[in-house]
Amino acid sequence: MPNEFLPATDGALVDWSRNFGQIISADPHTLGLSEVDAQTYQSLHQQLAAAVLACAPQIRTMGLTAHKNAVRAELKALARRLVKLINGQADVSDQQRIELGLSVRSRPKRATVPDEAPILKIRAVQGNRATVSLSSETHRAKPPGVIGATLFRFVGDQPPASMDAWQFAGNFGRSTITCIFPTSVPGGALVWLRACWLNSRLQNGPFSAIQSAHLQGAVIDTAGRLAA
Repeated sequence: MPNEFLPATDGALVDWSRNFGQIISADPHTLGLSEVDAQTYQSLHQQLAAAVLACAPQIRTMGLTAHKNAVRAELKALARRLVKLINGQADVSDQQRIELGLSVRSRPKRATVPDEAPILKIRAVQGNRATVSLSSETHRAKPPGVIGATLFRFVGDQPPASMDAWQFAGNFGRSTITCIFPTSVPGGALVWLRACWLNSRLQNGPFSAIQSAHLQGAVIDTAGRLAA
């Protein structure tokens, strides 16, 4: 499918879907959606996440795999329908589309794959939020052809060598990013972050150096409130 924005693998699709569902649920009307749209999508996302988990190699069966494939097809169909509605909204910016994980309309100049890695610095940690900044060695702002960045995160004693073990944290159209870790991650946990530049065709460049920090004890929810 031309301009396909949905990831091909189950794990990547679940990560993309989690990010998409959280954003549309936070403010569906701004994106041209209804609360029912967001709730229906979140329900399907939860079903897909559970079905993918149930299809781990050591426990999957033909029945579980068939169920997972059916839920996956239903979620992808709904995602495409909602994205058509979002793309029909004149007020939805390119930055919002980037953060949703969607393709941005190509500019007249052909988009090239970014050829340099961003410089990532962790500026602050508050509760379960880490604020990072991205910069370029060669330009004051983003490099030419770059519209944003993709951020990845990991929780553990050592960062994994394989990108398959890193978790997609979102696409961002700005250079200062707040990464919110799940409230299940305990205070004091060691977390790792890395990023890469992103062009208008959602193609990524080289990865930044990996940076780490310890989360603080107070946990902050997605609305910016201290969690109980």
